[in-house]
Amino acid sequence: MPAMNEPQFHPVAVAAATAVLDRHMAALNAGDAVALAATLHFPHYRFTGGRMKIWDRPDSYLADFRARAGDGWHHSAWDFVRPVAAGADKVHLDV
Repeated sequence: MPAMNEPQFHPVAVAAATAVLDRHMAALNAGDAVALAATLHFPHYRFTGGRMKIWDRPDSYLADFRARAGDGWHHSAWDFVRPVAAGADKVHLDV
């Protein structure tokens, strides 16, 4: 049983969310725009560098990633994946 202040996570939901991250990274590294888009919701919102970026449709997501990553990019990997909050119907992961 977790300590009183230790977070409790729904293990099935965490496993499902982690599987989506695995598919996302595999599709990104394979350059598979269709499979990559299937791992995201659209419109897709990302807050980074103090700005909000919005992709209304999946058609430019991979090309925009490649433009941001630059010519030297060859693959990506998660340094870590940590659940922050997880219930049966929603999971927040720190990556």
